[in-house]
Amino acid sequence: MTPAAPRVGIFGGSFNPPHMAHILVVAWALGTGEIDEVWAIPTGGHPFGKKLAPFEDRMEMTRRALACFGDRVKVLDIEREPRVHYSIETMRELARQYPGNSWRWIMGSDTLLDAERWLEYEKLMEMAPPLVVPRSGKGTVDVAGGFSLPDLSSTFVREEIAGGREGELAGLVPGGVLDWIRQKSLYRAGE
Repeated sequence: MTPAAPRVGIFGGSFNPPHMAHILVVAWALGTGEIDEVWAIPTGGHPFGKKLAPFEDRMEMTRRALACFGDRVKVLDIEREPRVHYSIETMRELARQYPGNSWRWIMGSDTLLDAERWLEYEKLMEMAPPLVVPRSGKGTVDVAGGFSLPDLSSTFVREEIAGGREGELAGLVPGGVLDWIRQKSLYRAGE
């Protein structure tokens, strides 16, 4: 008997840097029972031209942040090129490389509100139906009976580091990620 192809949740983002809300997204997605694995995909370029830490640093920080899930989570570099990556392009490439898998697109309720403006949104949702994670005060989707992610963002984390308040981030950013940020002097003011 051949094993069933995995049900994979795709979790894309800038991960600039990853923080505890990212970990909660993955835990929630796996906990739904709708998927077997999560594949996290840091983007090579931000669609709104925001400055990102180097790709390799974001890959390493994402690996460190999600290592607690063991082999149920993979971090892929499929969007390594420093350009805008459209979700539908990434999904088509994954479907081509892994034709037996079934897919879900993990997205926050805030993202869902803007998703219809995405390139070929309907086709993406057909290929990978959304698995919508509620975010506190963001969006109108109530899919989890009161559960919602904390209002924590990478922007807030970067601002705290740039303002010299890195010590305030214990418990909000995984220790391994904070270690990498310190080691590489990421997100410092003026950098």
